This record gives sequence, C-alpha cells and structure tokens, in this order.
Amino acid sequence: MIRTSIRTVLLVTALGFFTARSATAQEQAGPQLFLSKSLAFSHEEILQVGQGGVVAKVLKSEKHEVAAVTVSRFNVSPEFFVAKFRDIRQHKKSEAVSQVEKFSNPARAEDLRDLVLVPQEVNDLKNCRPGACNFKLSSQQIELVHQRVNFAAPDAAEQASAVLRQMLADYVRSYVVAGNRAMDHYNDKETSLDTTTQFNQILDESPYLVEYAPEFSKYLRNFPDSPPPSVETFIYWSRENYGHGLKPVITITHVTILRRSVKAGPEVLIASKQIYASHYFEASLGLTLLFPATQTDSIPAVYVAYVNRSRIDLLRRWYGGLLRGTLSGGVQKSMRANMIEVKRKMETEYTAS
Repeated sequence: MIRTSIRTVLLVTALGFFTARSATAQEQAGPQLFLSKSLAFSHEEILQVGQGGVVAKVLKSEKHEVAAVTVSRFNVSPEFFVAKFRDIRQHKKSEAVSQVEKFSNPARAEDLRDLVLVPQEVNDLKNCRPGACNFKLSSQQIELVHQRVNFAAPDAAEQASAVLRQMLADYVRSYVVAGNRAMDHYNDKETSLDTTTQFNQILDESPYLVEYAPEFSKYLRNFPDSPPPSVETFIYWSRENYGHGLKPVITITHVTILRRSVKAGPEVLIASKQIYASHYFEASLGLTLLFPATQTDSIPAVYVAYVNRSRIDLLRRWYGGLLRGTLSGGVQKSMRANMIEVKRKMETEYTAS
C-alpha cells in the first residue's frame, strides 16, 4: 500500500480520518475516539488531520517489537480504496518492492515462477543448519533443502530456487487448510521461534481491534475457524529490497478484508498478516481501518487508519536499543512521506476514473 523502505516495513502505517469542521458528531466519535483513546493522539494532532494534514506517529512497543501509525483523510470512496488494495501487484510494487504476485487457490509452485534466488541466497542455503542459518526456515525445511539440492552441481542455483518455490507453495496450502496451527517454527537461531505465538502476542498488543471488531480479531487469532460473513481473503508473495546493507526479504502475506455496516467504528477492516519472511521479521500485522467521512462538494471521502506492528530479530541483539532509537526517528519521517505520496496517487487516480 505504501512505498516500502526498511523503516516502512519494519513498522507501521495508518491511513487517515476526521474532518473536524464538516463532520457530523457521530462521524467524529468513531475516528476521533480511535485516535485519542487507542493511539494516544493529542487534540492538536487530531485537528491537524482534520485540516487535511498527514500525521505520522511512533507507537509504544515492547521488547523487540516496533510500531507506528500515519493518518490522513482520502478523497476517494471506500469501494475505490478496497479495489485498489485488491490489485496488490499494482498497489504495492515500487522501487523497493521489486516483485509482488498473488497465489492461486490452491497455491502452486508456478505462482512463484519469477522467484529466482541470487548467489548470496543460494550460499546462505548451502551453509544453513538448524540453529545457525542465514535464512528463516524450520528444521524440516532445512533438511529438505539439503536432501533435494546438490550444491556442487553447476545448476545449484536453479535447483535451490525450485526447491524453495515448492516449499513455500506447500506451506501456503497447509496454512490455508490448518491456519495458524500450520505457521512456521523458525530454527535459524539457537532458539526455535514459534511464529504463531509471536503473531498472537501482536494481537494482544492491539486491544483496539477487539474493541472495534471483536469478530474480526477472533477470526485472525483462530483462522480459518469461524469466518465473519462476507469476509474476503487472498495471499501474495513479494521480494522487498531495503538497501543499506540489508538482505532482500522474501515475504508471504495473508490479506483479510471485512466490510460491514456499522453506526460507529470502521466500516472496512483490512488485515495484512505476515506468515513468512526470509530475513529479519519474526511476525508482522498491518491493520487498515476505513471510517466513514462526510462528503465535501459531492466528492466521496474516507478516513483510513492503518496500524502496523512488527517483531524484528535485529532488536534482540546487543545493539537493539541503539537501533530502536535510530529506527523510530527514521520511521516517523518515512511514514509521513509515504502517506503523502499514497494519498496523492489514490486521489489522482480516483479523479481520473
């Protein structure tokens, strides 16, 4: 949704809401209450958004988790916003996100046909062992790589790419059937990491989701059980390049879209749940919340709030405290710039449509 940088991905984004002067009292109550109560926005920050500004804010987080939010009112209809989000390839692809493709249902290795490992990634897999791996994989996946890839062969890169494509497609199929119970246990470090537990802890740090949409929160926690009516989902993979000496990251994201008729609170909720990342990310959840807005001069408008929380292994290291400070300042600046660009692009496309 937003042009990705390391600060963007490691954190969070939230898209807008609230027009103080023209909004009805009922309209103000939803977004204003959400920003003030759930995200600790000040009265001045809310007014800034109401006057057409874009506010970016770093949120409080614990341990190795980072979180941030950006807010703005978009002069587009909710239907247009959701349609653009569904077209994830056009919506997300940028200089930083070089590849984005949806998975079929059921997922196939062919869905990842454009995923070709670079020499460093092949070397990382070659040297990968449980507890000491530069690629986030389970012990079973690591064993499978060494069983199926002859790293001494001239076509080792092609073999490794094919094996990874098949493994990721198999993983997505298992996840669709068994849900969170099938999520990976990463064994790239000395201690095995359960990504389901990490994701559930992110949900625990998002009480506003339970407050505003308990049925949606329950579904995310218990997927695929008890889906809300009219829920829509899709899964996509991407390759994201952050620069600054960081490795490209192959990710798999499960998107869940819920539309509902409510008198207060968001009328559209979009959850972008990371279910795999080859590096750095242990878990990540992005929430895009669309609140109703009063039209101005017959132009539709929507208040969008996107909040993202990410757990990052780099913050577990001895220099994590120093990195958190540097990252937080950069994220706030990057979030605001990205929000301005996304708002401009969407409004321009809506006017032209």
